[in-house]
Order: sequence, then structure tokens, then C-alpha cells
Amino acid sequence: MTLSQEKHRDLIKEIFQHRWYEPILRILNDGEARYREIRAGLITRYPGSPGDGYISRELAGLSRAGLVHKRETGPNRYLYSLTDDGLWAIGVFDAAYRAPMGNATAVATEQDDLLG
Repeated sequence: MTLSQEKHRDLIKEIFQHRWYEPILRILNDGEARYREIRAGLITRYPGSPGDGYISRELAGLSRAGLVHKRETGPNRYLYSLTDDGLWAIGVFDAAYRAPMGNATAVATEQDDLLG
């Protein structure tokens, strides 16, 4: 297993353990966004969206995992965007919905093969 494959295997475990990672990543897949835009997108697209504190924790986790980049645009003003691994994660979610249940490893391998 290559370092990239090992990293992606660990990311798969991480992203499927957090209910709101996918919705946040999908919102950012539309383009970079400020916190309030992410929150509004969650409220609009996903009934029962989490509160502010929870969204902040999820964004911090996504940033630590290397899936989201946080860029300061002014005092206490940030723009969030997907990293290459964040784009990869979107592909994993999409492939997981097409794959048989319990086949996350095959999904990761498929994504690694597609990205080279």
C-alpha cells in the first residue's frame, strides 16, 4: 500500500464517522464560501442542520483532516474551500453510493486509480 493509499484509507474512516462532513463538503464543492454561507446552505439543503458551535467544530475537523482550506480575508473573516483531498472525498461519497454496502476500501482504491 502506498503512502497516498494509506492516507486515503484513513481519510475514509474519518469522513464516514462525521454526519455533517459530507453536506459541508458538498456545499464547498459549489465554490469557496464564508461560514454564514455554509450555514445557510446547510439550513436550506439539509433539514435538521446542526447549530453554530457544531458547524464550527466540523469545519475545524475538516481543516485538520486536510479536506478544507481556511483562508483569512480580514479580521475574523474567513473563506473556506475544498483542497484536492476534499475533492477526492466528494468522489468517494459519490462512488460509495454506487458501490455495494460495506465496500469502502474498493471505493478508495477506485478513487486513487482515477486520480492517478
